Amino acid sequence: MMTGITPINPMIPGLGLVPPPPPTEVAVVKEIIHCKSCTLFPQNPNLPPPSTRERPPGCKTVFVGGLPENATEEIIQEVFEQCGDITAIRKSKKNFCHIRFAEEFMVDKAIYLSGYRMRLGSSTDKKDSGRLHVDFAQARDDF
Repeated sequence: MMTGITPINPMIPGLGLVPPPPPTEVAVVKEIIHCKSCTLFPQNPNLPPPSTRERPPGCKTVFVGGLPENATEEIIQEVFEQCGDITAIRKSKKNFCHIRFAEEFMVDKAIYLSGYRMRLGSSTDKKDSGRLHVDFAQARDDF
């Protein structure tokens, strides 16, 4: 027998006989985001992340629900332009809108804001706050 060579232990993870340990998931710590006209507060990290629909192919549009009643198109623009170039905002009379971005990867940045609580200015009025729900939207233009 040769000396100086360590025999291979078949129980070493990664050799195919023993599965490697599962990767430890790194929790993403969301921080408070300050804008000129509003502040975004992250959701409690102990809560499950907000759910999203399946991403449609070529998706450049997001649905944003849970907006404060007093949120204007300008405030929405201010918050979401951090994600990338916005080509259109369609605001409903209710507390939601659709935002179309110039590029697909910008949608992922917008989805990150889902679960944040938006507060307009320093107001404590219920009409000046809401919990954002950002999800993929299917737009005819995305094809």
